Amino acid sequence: KSFERHMVDIEIYRSQQLVAKTRGLLIKSKNSHRKMVNFYPKTDIQPDDTIYIPVTKATYYIVEVEPVLINGQIEMIDAYYELEAPIPKEEPSHVIYNVNNPVNSIIGNQNTATINVEEFSIEKFNQLIDMLGFNDKAELRDLSETIRQIIENEEKPQKGMLSKFSDLLAKHSWAFQVVSQMLIAWFTNN
Repeated sequence: KSFERHMVDIEIYRSQQLVAKTRGLLIKSKNSHRKMVNFYPKTDIQPDDTIYIPVTKATYYIVEVEPVLINGQIEMIDAYYELEAPIPKEEPSHVIYNVNNPVNSIIGNQNTATINVEEFSIEKFNQLIDMLGFNDKAELRDLSETIRQIIENEEKPQKGMLSKFSDLLAKHSWAFQVVSQMLIAWFTNN
């Protein structure tokens, strides 16, 4: 065991936790010319472990571990290492979005996209007014009635017809969105 005097102290880390302090012999494989460490047979070393050599302040990444058998007995363990951590193979990403009724949203990736547009009705608009209108419910109801008359063709839309509601719509952006969607749906269907 004359090689023992050439062994160096080595710290073995797994998931960034120290699992062992031992000694090993840094060599190059004769067959493959890969860099490796010979460890004692009972050394707890595994692929993906990190080794640190205090004397050189070097860190290496274990990529493969092979027991060396002589007459059926493990005589040593060869741990092949690299200077940098291997880059993990990228698997295709599968992202799942769980979104409850995303209004006016495009959800997907560069390959496909789904547009989910909720069609609002006057009834839904009035429900939203009851929930979100607060002190402006009366004015919002006037707006709702004006929109109803337009989409039910009771009144012909005229320039400036909705201008009296501009401050109200600026204050309640949700109402602006609903009114816009109802009018666009009406324009595209007529």
